[in-house]
Amino acid sequence: MSPHLRRSLAIVGTLAALAAVAPGCESGPSELAPSRTLVSPPPPGTAATTLGAFEITLPERSAAEAAALAGSVAGVLTHSVIAPSSVVGLERALTRSPHAASARLVDLSRITIGHHQRVDSVWAIDEEVAHDVATETDVGVDAAATEFNRALAGLESARIVDSATLDVAGAHRSRVMQGQGNSQGMQTERVKEYVFFAPRTINGVPIGEAGVRVSVHRSGKIASIRVAGAVVAASPDSSGLAAPTGQGHLLDRTVPESELDARVRADNPDAAVTPLGLLYWLPGNVRSAVVAPRQAYMVFPRVVIDGQTGPGRGHRALYAVDDATASPLLAPVPTPGGAGDPRP
Repeated sequence: MSPHLRRSLAIVGTLAALAAVAPGCESGPSELAPSRTLVSPPPPGTAATTLGAFEITLPERSAAEAAALAGSVAGVLTHSVIAPSSVVGLERALTRSPHAASARLVDLSRITIGHHQRVDSVWAIDEEVAHDVATETDVGVDAAATEFNRALAGLESARIVDSATLDVAGAHRSRVMQGQGNSQGMQTERVKEYVFFAPRTINGVPIGEAGVRVSVHRSGKIASIRVAGAVVAASPDSSGLAAPTGQGHLLDRTVPESELDARVRADNPDAAVTPLGLLYWLPGNVRSAVVAPRQAYMVFPRVVIDGQTGPGRGHRALYAVDDATASPLLAPVPTPGGAGDPRP
């Protein structure tokens, strides 16, 4: 395998693993907790005896509500108050295309805001910062992390997120790289953006595609903020952990992680497999369901393109932890002929 292909495999694997969990929001209704006590999240490789299956809901937002929320995120990005009249472009776009749309702010055209209904994701992008490839200054990851924390504080102050429901300390870090060359044909690459993703969690277990993602340009300016969320029906138990309410319930883990590690590799003998730990995953196009945590893996089938072996399109394989005979949930459903990066 060529060094370039090996590097492509590593990059694709890292990005897909980060994509397995994505942006989140607020707590759900408060009711009396069940009498059983939840245990804390187990260390990797061990199994908790009792876990919670929670009622998780993606809010149904009108075009006006989604536009207003996106405007609030833009306010955090720009450190300003966004007037309701400035988000009418997104409201109109969502009225025409309710599943997903974006638009520029009327009063601040460098800012794009948007909403994606499937995961209740809202975002704001500073187009000038996001497209800046000329600035030489690189503030480094520590300074970028400071901006990430400031953005989180702003989101909490605006009551867009509750940081207590996010894994801020364990936020995933990645980088967007920028390639460039000169007239002599020499090619180099450098950091364009530092990306931080704090997943929405329940008792330390992430909810798939829920959390806060902040991209900080190497100049130290924030390029974008994206928030995707889920409302969880829970209330604190006597130990302060979230206990399921509504239709939720507790379950006992009966299938150890080691058994599922072996099973996923047996199910995918020619694939690269990356363990993701426990994960709550709302399946398909369902807007609300009682969801139990599953043992999650990122699976990359091997494909051959022009004689080169590389990664196919990755998918998540999510296995039940209380039923050894249950079929895994696959998300998205894999396409065997799908190809990854074909470059040598």
